[in-house]
Amino acid sequence: MKKSTLMVLAPALVMSLTAGAEQANRLGAFEYGIKARANVSKDSTKMQDLEFVGGLLLTEGIKAVVRMELKDTDLSDIEIDETLEELKLSIAIDEVTGNPRALITNLDVGIIEAVFESRASENSDYKNGLLYELSDSDRGVVGLTMEINPELLMLVDSARISVYETGAMDGFEISDEKAISAEITKKIGDFAVQFSTRWKEVASSDNDWTNQLAVVWDKGEGYRVWASALHKNNNGIYGESFGNTVGAAYDMTWGTLFAEAEYIPSYATSATLGVNIPVGQGVTVGPYVRQVMGDTIDDDTQFGVNVTVALYQKASRTFIDKRN
Repeated sequence: MKKSTLMVLAPALVMSLTAGAEQANRLGAFEYGIKARANVSKDSTKMQDLEFVGGLLLTEGIKAVVRMELKDTDLSDIEIDETLEELKLSIAIDEVTGNPRALITNLDVGIIEAVFESRASENSDYKNGLLYELSDSDRGVVGLTMEINPELLMLVDSARISVYETGAMDGFEISDEKAISAEITKKIGDFAVQFSTRWKEVASSDNDWTNQLAVVWDKGEGYRVWASALHKNNNGIYGESFGNTVGAAYDMTWGTLFAEAEYIPSYATSATLGVNIPVGQGVTVGPYVRQVMGDTIDDDTQFGVNVTVALYQKASRTFIDKRN
């Protein structure tokens, strides 16, 4: 189902959201955000994504959230179903029922972003990394996400589960195949551990099962180290079943220096060095250099700068989950 352009819809959405921002203490309060990310490299300058997010508090504990992301720089023919990442009701079960001991504390229903993706990396160019497409969450899928009450969890600090149709919508048609994904986190001393798993029914091949383990070490002294391992059973990763990432970041007075390496056996290794520099309210500039090496691909040196602009209008209560 095609619409004329997203550029017609998006400003109208943002204007409608700002109209109620001053009534933040009342039901019906709005919150909106606009996030743009551009990449300037030796080969091209392109808008990598342009995100619009808005939320409306319908009644105590029940919110309506819409999130759209424009990933294509061609604005002449944009399909709304391809830009829609979330269109959901987010229900805080304990607030609606008045039961703080409810098993499920929050329920997202509708078009959702399924849980899975690890956000351990501080690499400003992670979307162009070797493993991003394989470790990215499924977005724009029809289903539900449940958040388990942390007070009832014994071994982990948080747990979320998504049940959904397998693929992003095509003309607002729902896929016949189903999927389930889960994400659990645990803080152990200075370490934060996150495990994600995803099982997807695939009609044309064997069912897909992907697991990812990410660990971040942070003593709160301005430096951090992270590592992650990804395993995929279905067709492997570029002919392999494993992929690994390791990185570190150090906070300086003017920005955050980071280094990250990715490794896929028998395919490629990459090493990225860069810095994220805040230059204004909601504006970050991230120059980087990456070297990609492998037995089956040509060695490549990549230079670039990512510029991110994020503008948010908050209501009195935060009820939109803004993602990196």
